[in-house]
Amino acid sequence: MKTEKKIMLLYFLLGILWVAFSDYFFLLFSENQELYPTLQTYKGWFYVIITAIIFYFILHRTMEKMRAQSKELQESYEQLEADHEEFLALNEEIIAQHQELYEGKERLHKIIDLVPHLIFARDAEGTFLLVNRAVAKLYGKEPAEIVGKNLAELHADVSGEELNFSLTTDQEVLEKYDSLLIDEEYITDVDGNTRIYIVKKIPFSYSEKIGKAVLGVAVDITELKESEKLIREYHRKEEKFREELIHSIGSLLELHDSYTGNHSRNVAILARRLAEELHLSNEEIESAYWAGVVHDIGKILVPLEILNKKGRLTDEEFDIVKKHPEWGYQTLVKSELLSDIARYVLYHHERWDGKGYPEGISGNDIPVVAQILSLADTWDAMRSDRP
Repeated sequence: MKTEKKIMLLYFLLGILWVAFSDYFFLLFSENQELYPTLQTYKGWFYVIITAIIFYFILHRTMEKMRAQSKELQESYEQLEADHEEFLALNEEIIAQHQELYEGKERLHKIIDLVPHLIFARDAEGTFLLVNRAVAKLYGKEPAEIVGKNLAELHADVSGEELNFSLTTDQEVLEKYDSLLIDEEYITDVDGNTRIYIVKKIPFSYSEKIGKAVLGVAVDITELKESEKLIREYHRKEEKFREELIHSIGSLLELHDSYTGNHSRNVAILARRLAEELHLSNEEIESAYWAGVVHDIGKILVPLEILNKKGRLTDEEFDIVKKHPEWGYQTLVKSELLSDIARYVLYHHERWDGKGYPEGISGNDIPVVAQILSLADTWDAMRSDRP
């Protein structure tokens, strides 16, 4: 019940009780009827005083509650105003952040559009979430036309193998949640041309709604692969020419001295076998063989009468023979194709104890291939019928 109704009801009840019982008590205890009007006056004043006191306490209590409620209401209002100001400030901050995010997104799009390589993001279903203009150009569309579509929807020329490879690698990245480098991925453009790309795929969290996605960067290496193919073909021809050149030198040496030609072939075969037994690298094994073929090429400059002389050579004649490693080196080192084996030819008569020629180096200062040549040369010389 409301306070004002309570006050009215209390006043009404007190009035009824006072009127009903006050006259009865006055008549009961007062024998002098002349005093009755005076008592009525006192009765009225007493009623007014009592009700005034009661009303005072009631009103005082009510006013205290009202003042407390008013204070509480004022504080609530002030808090509401403060919250409102805070809300306005927060709203302005959110608007500013939203604008900043929008501008940042626009800047990001402008930046990735400047990149000539393919940049894209796809969800777990293979649907494009983001593409740059390089991707759009590949498929002959605008970026906005690609977002929301998958590879199969972009053009009909994409093969099932290409589509499956792209989706499989996407799933691998998402399942392992680790980046993946693809050395070669074939991607077909809108004109049906298939090009080769090196692709880096990285997992990331796109949004709460979409979840995990794949960020991809693809660099077109089609021309590079074609160049590598041409380079490999060039090196193959270069190596073939090198082999033919070395064989030609060996044939020239054989024309000059048949023994030296046969001896060189034997040394080459034995040197390669020794290099293989020592588990040298493929490059060193091949170098041992080809250096063996031409290790005595410098003997072309040694007169045949010295090479084929029966009996012991004079000191002067032996000094001429000892020059053949250096002559062979000078012949080979000037050739770009043969310079790598020139030093093995130069040192194939050096000895471990340093008493060899032409430089007298010793131990591990002698290249291992030259050591193999020296051993093969000595072995074949000892078992051959030579002058």
